Amino acid sequence: MPQDLARYKDTFLSEAKEHIDSMNSSLLKLEKHPNKLELVGNIFREIHTLKGMAATMEYNKTAELCHAIEDILDALKKRKMRSGDCVDILFESFDTLNLTLKELKKGREESDATKLVGKLRELATAKTAQISNDRRESRAKSREARTEGIVPEAEVEKIQTIEVKVEKLDLLMNLAEELLINKMRLDRIKENTQNPELTAAVDALGRLVTDIQYNIMQSRLVPIGFVFDRFPRMVRDLAKSQKKDINLKVEGADIELDRGVIDEIGESLVHLIRNAVDHGIESAQLREKSGKPPGGTITLTAKRTKGLAVIEV
Repeated sequence: MPQDLARYKDTFLSEAKEHIDSMNSSLLKLEKHPNKLELVGNIFREIHTLKGMAATMEYNKTAELCHAIEDILDALKKRKMRSGDCVDILFESFDTLNLTLKELKKGREESDATKLVGKLRELATAKTAQISNDRRESRAKSREARTEGIVPEAEVEKIQTIEVKVEKLDLLMNLAEELLINKMRLDRIKENTQNPELTAAVDALGRLVTDIQYNIMQSRLVPIGFVFDRFPRMVRDLAKSQKKDINLKVEGADIELDRGVIDEIGESLVHLIRNAVDHGIESAQLREKSGKPPGGTITLTAKRTKGLAVIEV
């Protein structure tokens, strides 16, 4: 990668991850509500943006995969394909994009998606031909029903948020503590000197140090949804592999915790939810034999009580 692009790598990786997470979320909803074509539009805009970013960074394999995904989404939008025909391969494509981000983060090359790109293009061609053939006799009516293709918006918005590495926040917190220590030294000098101007300046400094500490602590807070958002896709894949019908219900995703706590609890929640899928909910057939509805529900809840954050599965 050219040196002038290398400095943007971290920004690309961060923003690309957000786009992929958003696409996964929209695709999960589309799988449950296949007629909501606005979800296809949401995914299309995300992948179009990601394709442009990848091309700018000269990640050409990634850009090519994004382009192949666009073809599938365009066929969906124009009703030349049904969502049920392509959900699995789209999830596979998003997984491949995530794998590429991990490889790039480690300083390695992009993942080779040649076979996957071929599968996407073959699917787009085959399904488009099949749908066209099915509707040939009523083509005029079909054309009226089809919506126009998506035109990605091209506008520059002001940046409202940026991602900051936790290490930098830790450094800021350490510097704030150093400020506090020096402020306490000034307090002792102030008491011995009895200078009104010095007293006023030191008191003002104390208020500033307190505000700095508070705001740094606030900036470290992350919504628990940062962890919760990974689980709908995980539950969907596990349930499908075990031929179970499972719905994941998430509550309290907006509760905020320190980033250090978020990092610690992620893996524990993975094990709890995996156990819930594996052992807590039977197959649809066994549930029906027991007089239960075929589908089961896992509820993931975060709430605050008596100054504590409680997470329940």
